[in-house]
Amino acid sequence: MTYSSLIFASVILPLSVLFLFFDRSSEYKNLCLCITSFLFVTWGHHLLAGALFVTLIVDYLFALAVEGSLKRDKSRAVTFLILDLLVNAAVLVFIAHNDVFPEESGLLINKMFLPVGAAFYALKNFAYVYDVYSGRCKAERSPFYFITFGMSYPFMLAGPAVRYSEIAPQLRERKLTAALMSRGVKSFALGFIKSVIAVPAFNSIAEAGIYAEHAAGLGSVIGMLAKFSAVWFTFTGMSDMGTGIACMNGFDVPLNYTRLNSKLMLGGAVRCYNTSMIELFKDIRGDSAATPVWTVVLAVCGAAFYSPKPMSLIVGLITGIILAGEYLFAYDRIERIPSPVKAIVTAVIGFFLFSPLAFNDFPEWLFWITGIAVSNENSSETNAAVFELVKNNMLIIIIFLAAVSPIGELVKNAADKLSQRSAGHYTAVKVTEAVLTAAALAISFILLAANTAAV
Repeated sequence: MTYSSLIFASVILPLSVLFLFFDRSSEYKNLCLCITSFLFVTWGHHLLAGALFVTLIVDYLFALAVEGSLKRDKSRAVTFLILDLLVNAAVLVFIAHNDVFPEESGLLINKMFLPVGAAFYALKNFAYVYDVYSGRCKAERSPFYFITFGMSYPFMLAGPAVRYSEIAPQLRERKLTAALMSRGVKSFALGFIKSVIAVPAFNSIAEAGIYAEHAAGLGSVIGMLAKFSAVWFTFTGMSDMGTGIACMNGFDVPLNYTRLNSKLMLGGAVRCYNTSMIELFKDIRGDSAATPVWTVVLAVCGAAFYSPKPMSLIVGLITGIILAGEYLFAYDRIERIPSPVKAIVTAVIGFFLFSPLAFNDFPEWLFWITGIAVSNENSSETNAAVFELVKNNMLIIIIFLAAVSPIGELVKNAADKLSQRSAGHYTAVKVTEAVLTAAALAISFILLAANTAAV
């Protein structure tokens, strides 16, 4: 089950939020959250749920062991930390990257869980044990509070991978205010719209441009750009929905991404995506003479977070080397480079660096790149198919790409300034925003219901 599943968005989520109003205590809210999380995870996937509960027990016990060992023998604490990392990594491979098993194996779990979702679960719970080791927080003694933290489904599919030190006070005391509920509903609606409207549109263009029988110059490039857009809107959509659900459960948490920018070139672009993981890696990396080496190591780990395939690890290695180079060059020097130059250089590097991730191996990517450079008479078919899809989805492309560009920021700032002029302007802006969101949300539900019925 995912946040954009019809049964979740139309039945489970509304009911779970409704039940929260029956009691104001945080203990009751945690109980409702645990029940909904259990239902979300175990929906037809008992083997998956069992694996996740095993890691919960391991993380809970290892955190206590790490805290106890720090007072007597730090090397033993390091051993427990490494063991916890290995357990979480093993479960991650088993659940998310289960294509390592043959198709006839009973251990193969097909489409049970988003790979990145399982990765976020493992990352969040390992970060808790690491924070206990680093002294950022104390080990949780209460199994109930730890289960609430570990199994909370709002943080499971696309983060944020909340740190226990930040969320612990809210587990024990939080209020579901009207402002928090409004923010939650708005955030969930935005993410739902991205997932149901934007992602399929960009994916269809990507399929036509990247995986066509004959690569074509412009058509294939547009297809790859559409692939990047689909990945971005998939992740940010899931993050929007997760943050929205968290707010509807009384938690005040940030989004797991920021607006795309190239202020620090590739380093700045990377930091916009999965910010909670980046912050954890920055804590682990520190700032010392070994920072460039740690940057490369953690970049490879970050690549493995998404996929353990060789192509992904190679891309992670190259990314780490570039980021280490930027770090050594000094970011203050990079900031002095003209913005248009940084944007162009970052876009070109990003295209050639991350486009291999759309293919199974390097030769396949090289064949695609060669096909772009050396077009033939068959390439016109690919171009025609891509251009037709672009024309059919032009309105969607313009709206969503404008929203993540500086144009979107300008429109948002203009609306904010207009709403501050008077109470009437404020009402008009908010009503317009609500009507447009409601209309897009209604269209999303209709499309989702039609697609679900078709399947």
